[in-house]
Amino acid sequence: PSGESSNFTGAAPDADLVDVRIGTAFGAGPFENYIIEQEFYESAMNGLQWVIDNKDTAWPGVENESHGIDIISLSWGITSHESGGSDGTDMFSQILDEATLAGITVSVAAGNSGSDNDGLSGMGASSLSVTVGALDDKNTIDRSDDGIASYSSRGPRKDNNDGNPYDEMKPDVSAPGTNIVQAEACHASGSCYNRIPGQDASDNGYSGRGSGTSYATPAVSGIIALMIEANPDLDPLALREILRLTSERKETLSSADGEGVEEGPWATYPELDPYWNRHFGWGMVDAHAAVKAALANTDTENLNVELQTYITDQTTGSAST
Repeated sequence: PSGESSNFTGAAPDADLVDVRIGTAFGAGPFENYIIEQEFYESAMNGLQWVIDNKDTAWPGVENESHGIDIISLSWGITSHESGGSDGTDMFSQILDEATLAGITVSVAAGNSGSDNDGLSGMGASSLSVTVGALDDKNTIDRSDDGIASYSSRGPRKDNNDGNPYDEMKPDVSAPGTNIVQAEACHASGSCYNRIPGQDASDNGYSGRGSGTSYATPAVSGIIALMIEANPDLDPLALREILRLTSERKETLSSADGEGVEEGPWATYPELDPYWNRHFGWGMVDAHAAVKAALANTDTENLNVELQTYITDQTTGSAST
């Protein structure tokens, strides 16, 4: 981009981007529509492997702090060929787990199959990624009316029979994904020009609004970037746990969501976790709270991401805490 200012600012405007193609100029799916399906599956895997291989690369012309790759923002999914969705053992989910263990935090879209989906598709089913659902903020600043978007895929993920029920608690968090202003895209059927060598997209502006978990995901990626800036010592699983802990709990669905008000306890599995819900995950991301918590967690060696403990109320001053 040209660097000119605009009325639109992302969650982490000073973050550097490394673009990695995992599809083609015609798009990235659904792969079932392509003539040479296997080639595109391999292309996606190769792109993700390239990210892992370059996680510590010293990019020419940038400061040391900008070397490598810290976050994968993956607004992309893949249809699972398994009955009941993926259980997280598909090759795409596995390579995202590999990226996480290599030190790259993965923010991935839950998918747009709505409330009737049976599990989650590959990638959104990754055990170690931050899987992101989409909210509809009703175009208001007030967060109290934010509800789950009707198209956002619901959990839980299909059971992989590893004896750990927490793996199946997907999505992890939710973020606004409805009617989001988007940068103008260039593709083979579009009218803008950045496909010929020597051309670029620096004169592109912003187009109409779009909706999907693909829009919620990069917002969370930006928040993760801010958290890493606040505390570079936090590993991907610690960052994910902080996002979960600091998310704003959502107690019910509203009638505006087209599904009526959800009855009964908010937690889908209260015997396992008091807050996780199949619609919102652990709740709606709170960027300020997440970055503040990242700053506070300086004892990273002793941060236990498996404790499943939560701060429910806090009072400062002379009152009790």
